[in-house]
Amino acid sequence: MVDETSASASIDQPLPSQLIDSSQNEMPPLTGPTPPTPPLVAIDPASNLAQDCGPENVSRKRKEPAKKSKQSQVWEHFVKLPLEETNREVRASCKYCHATYACDPNKHGTTSLKRHFPKCPKNPHKATTIPKQSMLNYVTPSGQGGGLVSHVFNQKRCRRALAKFIICDEMPFRIVEKYGFRNFVRELEPRFRIPSRTTVARDCWQLYLGEIKILKQVLKKSANHVCLTTDCWTSTQNFNYLRLTCHFIDPEWKLHKRILNFSMIENHRGDTIGKTIEKCLLEWRIERVFTITMDNASSNDTALSYLKRRLRNWKGMVCGGDYLQLRCCAHILNLVVNDGLKELKNSFDAIRNAIKYVRSSPARLQKFKSVAELEKLDTTSLVCLDVNTRWNSTYLMLESALKFQKAFERLEDEDEDYMGQFIGGTKREGPPKASD
Repeated sequence: MVDETSASASIDQPLPSQLIDSSQNEMPPLTGPTPPTPPLVAIDPASNLAQDCGPENVSRKRKEPAKKSKQSQVWEHFVKLPLEETNREVRASCKYCHATYACDPNKHGTTSLKRHFPKCPKNPHKATTIPKQSMLNYVTPSGQGGGLVSHVFNQKRCRRALAKFIICDEMPFRIVEKYGFRNFVRELEPRFRIPSRTTVARDCWQLYLGEIKILKQVLKKSANHVCLTTDCWTSTQNFNYLRLTCHFIDPEWKLHKRILNFSMIENHRGDTIGKTIEKCLLEWRIERVFTITMDNASSNDTALSYLKRRLRNWKGMVCGGDYLQLRCCAHILNLVVNDGLKELKNSFDAIRNAIKYVRSSPARLQKFKSVAELEKLDTTSLVCLDVNTRWNSTYLMLESALKFQKAFERLEDEDEDYMGQFIGGTKREGPPKASD
């Protein structure tokens, strides 16, 4: 064997036939023992030094076969098409409906195939779900710092969240059929199938039944004794309603408030109220009652006497029920204030009638605003009316009217209709004077 280095070096030398035949310059014979093979040299990547890798040092390990890349499960339901049929574009065909989609791994991937699989009309494996890649969503829990959590679309969770939206924001069921809401949901999450208003009403009812079970378990395990508050009123349609609210402290000393029932009752008689409350307590399996807070109506005294007899048999009262009844302090304060306001009824009526005239139409309100600007008064917030059952609203009405006293006095001179309501057959109390 001839060394490559010596062979390359001998290229520029003259051929043997051109040499002079002499004994002194005779070519060495080409035959003879073969020169030894130089040892193999390998470079160690860690040390960058040449190492001897001769036959005695070469490890004879078999090469391990390359691991196959993990293939998506979607290919169990799709088949790749020949490139000749697709104009050299990588496409796949559904095995069931034969719809074709682009699936070039460098451009599209298998996303379009996964989207088609659950929507395929001829798919016999609709119940089968292909594993989806979860998305990261930034969530900020109440009272805690935000963080990234994995999110995967779920139709049931979305319908439950929609039911909570209807309940918490007091929205009508028909909002799911409005164009604006449906368009907003499609832009937000196209995969969500918006249910009908009948389905939403059914979801709200199922959510209510689920919350009842949870609250019953909490009351059974955590609440030793509960405090109840109740109130009755009549709607504008002459329907009578009763609301029962429960207050309790959990083992971690946190106060909780839950509305147990919102029931329709026949009348406001004491026996009717007592029996309705008893029925609610039986439904919730509440036997240990600490106090019941009611207003000062005489019918509530009768209702409380009825409940004492029932709770005494249940052995759930404290101190024999001597402290069972608590009278509503807000109701007592409202009665005291209204009784005192009767002494100034004429002045209040005069101011109230003047404000009613100003707020009866936009034109009159604008006229009053222009008059106030002439008196150089701040018209950012104008006068307001009160509510008979809320004495604090009467205070707010008087407070706002006092700021516009000069405007009311000027309105008497510039608006004939304003003075006309206090004169004639429909005479009313007013107009308010400086003493009022």
